[in-house]
Amino acid sequence: MMQDKSLTLQELIKLDGMPVWCVDGDYHECYCLVNAKNEECVDNECGIWGFDFYGMFDAFENRLHRLGWMAYRTKPDEEGV
Repeated sequence: MMQDKSLTLQELIKLDGMPVWCVDGDYHECYCLVNAKNEECVDNECGIWGFDFYGMFDAFENRLHRLGWMAYRTKPDEEGV
């Protein structure tokens, strides 16, 4: 469960060049670097996380759409560790 509040798109843009923890609607999660100029975040495994899909929710399931994603300043603490 996410402990930190997700970043707004405006907050994400201000973190240009910085790492953020990204989670998508297919339950992929990893650190990515913000590239505000290209309107994306980039990770070293999956590739590009485009701003076009930032915060996109599935209206029917009340959760992130499978193409949507959110970013957090830090990775949440793992439970039970």
